[in-house]
Order: sequence, then structure tokens, then C-alpha cells
Amino acid sequence: MWKVKSEEGFTFLELIMVMVITGTISSTLVLPFTSSMNQAILPEIYNTAAYVAVGELETIRGKGYTTMSGSVGSYIPDIPVVTKKGRIYNVAANTAYVSYSDGNFTASATPTELIMATVTISNTSITNVSMTEILTDDFFN
Repeated sequence: MWKVKSEEGFTFLELIMVMVITGTISSTLVLPFTSSMNQAILPEIYNTAAYVAVGELETIRGKGYTTMSGSVGSYIPDIPVVTKKGRIYNVAANTAYVSYSDGNFTASATPTELIMATVTISNTSITNVSMTEILTDDFFN
């Protein structure tokens, strides 16, 4: 009796063709995938910037109106540069006396009962994130 030889598996040519087709398809998907990964990072950067800004505003609020009135216009953050997950965030703060009328805050050259503290966070990947806090004299006294 003659034994029939079994032909199982793929030929070398079939394997090469599958690899070429798979490589072509995967190379067309790499650019959209990396683009979507970069877009997914931006919300994280904005959230971190907002988190840093809120932290700095909490520090300013904790110091209170009386302490901040001594450094109006020349406030230097305790930590001017913050690094989170390898990204650098620059912290800038500005304080000014303001008055409130008709629903608007306007800068005042003389001391008032209100101090506006604005914290701006910058990063190379995003536009600046700014947050503002109003300190009132009555609240702390």
C-alpha cells in the first residue's frame, strides 16, 4: 500500500503574501492611531493645568485678604514651575484691587474691599489656562 503524504500548512509564498497584506493595512492605520493618541493627551494636560491653577488659588485664598493686600500686583507663586507626568507647567499669578459695579469688575488704583487674583498656567502643548478668585475684606475680617 502506498501512503499518501499529507500536505498541511502554508507555503512560503502564501506566508509572504499574508505578511505583505497585513503590513500594508497596518501601515495605513498607524497615522490615525498616533493622531488619536495625541488628541487623547490634550484633555489630560488641560485637566492638570486646571488642577494646578485651583491649587494655587487655594493657596492665595488661604493667605487671605490681609496678607494679599501687602503684595497686590507683585504676587510670586510659591512654586512657579510644576512638573506632572514629565510635563512642565509654568505658574504665573497676578493680583489687583478691583471694584464691582453694574455686574463688572474694574481695576482700581487705590485699595478697595476686593482683590482679584488671577492664576495663569502655561504649557507648550496648550493655550494658557487662567482662573480668577475674588478675595473680599469682609469675609476675612
